[in-house]
Amino acid sequence: MEALLDHLPVFAYRTRPAGAGWALEYINGGVEAITGYPVADFLECREQASVTLILAEDQAWLWPAPQRLLEARRPYAFEDRVRTASGEIRWLLDKGRGLYAADGTLAWLVRVATGITVRKQAEEALRASREEWRARFEATADPAFLADADTGVILDANRTVETLFGYSPQGLLAMRLYPL
Repeated sequence: MEALLDHLPVFAYRTRPAGAGWALEYINGGVEAITGYPVADFLECREQASVTLILAEDQAWLWPAPQRLLEARRPYAFEDRVRTASGEIRWLLDKGRGLYAADGTLAWLVRVATGITVRKQAEEALRASREEWRARFEATADPAFLADADTGVILDANRTVETLFGYSPQGLLAMRLYPL
């Protein structure tokens, strides 16, 4: 299993719970590709812990939700940002679950972190593009409609429509530009 994990573009690890100081017992080589820190920094030197990589501003909101899910014996998934060895900030999708002892206590936490920086950058670019489109759509002096090509149903309209035609953009929604 470890040989397989070492060749995946993720980092996976197993750690003891908080009472044991969250000591890492295993971490695969994918951690270096994602964070720039070698496995030895986590296991041998203990200079790093996965939590120390997470940006301080994310740590305050981040831990309570997984903690509640662990207490409920449910898996969790969340997105967080980490600072790499080179100082770069990267996004991760962290998925984890608790492994419980026979007496019901949390014995280990197992996690897999996948790099999602490219996806987050694409989402941000799309958001910015939509905002730019919306600003131009609203700023034009011409009436502008967005309608379904097949049905003619108006999906959106700018404020100029209200000035010229007396209809609010919301009042136009579901009207048709042309009959069927």
